Amino acid sequence: MAESGQEESMTSSDIRCNIARWALPRENIPLRLEIEKDIQFDFIIIHLPFGFELVEMLNSDDYYISENDVIIRSIKKSKHRPGIFFGLVIKYEGIPVNLKLRNDISVEFIKNDSRILSCNLECRIFRPSLTIMNVPTIIELNDNLEANKIGLDLQFIGFGDITIKIEAMIGGKIVSEGNCLLYELLFRMKERLKAAEKDLETKNNSIKIEPEFVRRVVERVQRLIYNKELPSELLTDEEIDKLKEYFFEIKKQENFSETIFEVTNNILLSILSDTLDRTPKNNIELEDIRTNIKTKINVPINEIILKIRYKDLMENEYPSHEIRIPVDDKLTTHRDKSINIPITIENIDNQHFMNVKDMNMGA
Repeated sequence: MAESGQEESMTSSDIRCNIARWALPRENIPLRLEIEKDIQFDFIIIHLPFGFELVEMLNSDDYYISENDVIIRSIKKSKHRPGIFFGLVIKYEGIPVNLKLRNDISVEFIKNDSRILSCNLECRIFRPSLTIMNVPTIIELNDNLEANKIGLDLQFIGFGDITIKIEAMIGGKIVSEGNCLLYELLFRMKERLKAAEKDLETKNNSIKIEPEFVRRVVERVQRLIYNKELPSELLTDEEIDKLKEYFFEIKKQENFSETIFEVTNNILLSILSDTLDRTPKNNIELEDIRTNIKTKINVPINEIILKIRYKDLMENEYPSHEIRIPVDDKLTTHRDKSINIPITIENIDNQHFMNVKDMNMGA
């Protein structure tokens, strides 16, 4: 398309193009253009890179989309100020392979088939990446429950916070514990009943839990117990009945609400304190506070499969990791044998992108 000499006479103060300096995949990216004086044009073409889509147009109802181009025929005029102003919101719809993705967006004002004015913008997309650096070469399963655990080393590279979810499978069946916070709470309550111990004391007195959160947890725990919604491999019917009886006995007390609140709060503090001691990273968190393999088996097992998923704050889910760990099964019996294998994150190599606003996108 031909260019006129008018474009070359324009100065940087005549047109102001602005775009958000970084974004996650599928995050809305605002773009704004402003010209202080009126310019006569036939249409404006915004050339979007492949993979981007228009979310919203601002200050124009007269536009259409042709392949990857947004074509504006007119802009709404303001009674209070001269010139031209419009904006649009775009987003990148895919999940990029690279940690950094640079795309150029051009805006052209067209008059009589000639480009009279233009500007270019750089759109920068960043994504996180999680790598499993080290896993056990083999797990020895024996009658000493404390010796049965899976420790993982992770490497985090890139931009943004992520949430990790770990699933475990034995023989094609998912056996990892879900709702781990609630189940850990239930197991600790069960242990309290067995040992008749006093209230737990947290190691970190600076940790606080919102009272409303504790109340919600108490309500969920009671529903799980009374409706017997727990998988049989986690708690037996007898253990659930004991917990129901425990709640029933506490309810007889005048200070029932305060007692169950205090018990639950102390156990939650203990769980949270243990978690902070183990994984003191603030940009990575487990979707469940603890992930354990809890199940009953009747035959020897020779392999555990871990599936590790992660997603960012935009709920973008990235390709998961599947790990197969051989098992040396030395259990003395397998008849209705309950096993419990904690999965822990031993170390995180954190290479979180900083200063992405000015980062060199070439590498």
